[in-house]
Amino acid sequence: MTRIAVLATFLVALSFNVVFADEPGWTDEERAARSVAVFDGRVVTVKRVNKIDDHLDLYSAVISVETVFKGKELVDKDKITVYFERPVDGDAGKRCPAYVELKQGRRAKFFVRTRKAEGHQRAFLDMRSDVREATPEASPILSSEVSPENGKEAVEAAKKQGAATAAKDIKAGKLRILYYGKPLRVDLFPTDEATGYPIQVVAGCEGSATFHAEADAYNLAMREWFQKQKSVDESKKNHETLR
Repeated sequence: MTRIAVLATFLVALSFNVVFADEPGWTDEERAARSVAVFDGRVVTVKRVNKIDDHLDLYSAVISVETVFKGKELVDKDKITVYFERPVDGDAGKRCPAYVELKQGRRAKFFVRTRKAEGHQRAFLDMRSDVREATPEASPILSSEVSPENGKEAVEAAKKQGAATAAKDIKAGKLRILYYGKPLRVDLFPTDEATGYPIQVVAGCEGSATFHAEADAYNLAMREWFQKQKSVDESKKNHETLR
């Protein structure tokens, strides 16, 4: 084999490793280092865009963004469209690493890079490991995000439920503030500025009146507990100073 042939073989093998090398042992920090954006979100829609070749189709998914960990300047909207390849036969597990698989409603942490698709630079997911299954703490809110029961009585009941759940959590020493709404942009672990309690994202922009009422009542109880404890601590401190 000539030197040119050897070099060509090496380059082909190298390019294969660069494109397809999955690193299941990577930490999230290492995976994030090669990504232009990292965020938690929920899959809203998935659709086929067009045919790439006889073996691959190009798909896109709209992701409702919940928490942005990297790339705040890129992920600056409530929703973002990401692209990914999918086998025509639908068997995403044949390749190693396997192709991305997204289904509506799935919550995950997305590690996004940019690639050219449809003539433009797009947010792209290349491997299944670019979608890390989210294992968020279960939401304490019992009301549905899409509950049709949004009348006055239902809202009042939701408020009582939120306050009761917060009281139970406070008794157990589980202190937190719930967040819903526009994407929360953080660098590490989000904490509430007023209380210092950790923030837990429980929903995006969409949500029923009962869901919001229950979450707000939960947070109100947590904030009142914080103020109560703060007053107790200040009273003790003043008493000790007088002594």
